[in-house]
Amino acid sequence: MDIALFGQPKSGKTSIVKVIFNKMSPQQTLLLDATQKVETTQIKINSFNHAFNVYDTPGKFSPGQLNYKSIGVAIFVLDVQNEQHDAAIEDFTAVMTEIAKANSQVRYLVLFHKIDMDAEERKDDNFKSVKERLKEELDAANLKLVNIEYQQTSIYDHSIFEVFSRVIQRVVPNIQYVDSLLDSLNSKCRFEKIFLFDIYYKLFVGTDTSPVDSQNYAICSDMIDVYLDVSSIYGDQGGEQAGDNMAESLIKLSDAILYLKQVERHLVLVAKIKENNYDRPFLIDYNICLLYTSPSPRDS
Repeated sequence: MDIALFGQPKSGKTSIVKVIFNKMSPQQTLLLDATQKVETTQIKINSFNHAFNVYDTPGKFSPGQLNYKSIGVAIFVLDVQNEQHDAAIEDFTAVMTEIAKANSQVRYLVLFHKIDMDAEERKDDNFKSVKERLKEELDAANLKLVNIEYQQTSIYDHSIFEVFSRVIQRVVPNIQYVDSLLDSLNSKCRFEKIFLFDIYYKLFVGTDTSPVDSQNYAICSDMIDVYLDVSSIYGDQGGEQAGDNMAESLIKLSDAILYLKQVERHLVLVAKIKENNYDRPFLIDYNICLLYTSPSPRDS
């Protein structure tokens, strides 16, 4: 299954793709030109040996420019800085109508994007009003989309990576089992929170089923940068990616410990644990080894 991004010109679609999948800095995206045609980026999640396409559509998108049957997640990017949302909502409704005719299994995601530039007191009001307006349009079009959700995002913080981590979990097959395995690991090791990241894209491919706190996600994600920076200086320089299988790192916080272990070349496990629970590190290492060697759908 593939991912497609839709939205008005300059809504931020291309910036999202470039920041997440091409490692472009947010500041560099200010120089990007408007998308004139459907741009395709092929992504491979090496840890699951799975490739898919990300389609970045132009603002003036016409039905027929894309094969909807391959789409697993359709993402509609709404620029919260543009106060005239009517045209965007009408476009979203038209595209959703076309997709629904071709593929009833698509999941829909609406991003209220560029929230970093929106006044704090206006965010919730804008979020609520646009949701209501879009629901009215969808009801009028007789679209019963049970798989539609809304998120607030920015490329200047971790929010867009957190949202796309969930998107990736919907398009990569056999990935759903990871959360249950991490739940088991969490209970045995007494972690507060645990993530399994793709080390290149910094998207988590799994986490335990406790709620994701944005602050915990941010510090766990940032620890990967610290680890890679140190590995690039002191680690094995023979391969494409700094870091060694089963290498580990610890960072002590004021109230907890951040624990990182690279379980394979493309996967890194990052967890937060209370200091008094980190009394038997050898058992944590043993349990992680058991988790990684467990039979899984990936092996079939």
